[in-house]
Amino acid sequence: MVHAIVHWDSLTVYTLGGEEVRDAKRRRVALDAFRRNGGLRDYYLGLREPGGGSTWGPSGAHDIDWTGFAPSLPLSIDLYTDAEAALARGEMIRVERVPHHAGSMMVETLIVGNRAGQATDGDAVWGDWDEEKRIIRTNGGRAIQLDGREGEPQAN
Repeated sequence: MVHAIVHWDSLTVYTLGGEEVRDAKRRRVALDAFRRNGGLRDYYLGLREPGGGSTWGPSGAHDIDWTGFAPSLPLSIDLYTDAEAALARGEMIRVERVPHHAGSMMVETLIVGNRAGQATDGDAVWGDWDEEKRIIRTNGGRAIQLDGREGEPQAN
């Protein structure tokens, strides 16, 4: 276990099977999840040793120097993991990109089966996807529309 503060860029992200994650976006998403949540579901962190081996990474986000770290799109690492698994099974996933209801930015929604996540420049939500109403229902019960508007869509 690491007790000294380490820089985020010196950490290696591994799958639970022990394979190093080399994809930069996937690595950044995992690091960002660790930074925000203090733990990971499908990955672990390690430190490279000078002789080529590795040791366990830090015990918590407080043991990492995050200077220079740019957060990823703030969606759940679980949703990204589910998307990768769905693609590996040959299932479809989709991304819907629509203008924000206030018009100042774009809203991206990643839909994986019956789960969905949505991110704008500064906010993110995820939950169950309702295809009929085309909304995300968060665990807290909020309804979020594709354009980022909160609430159920109005009937035409």
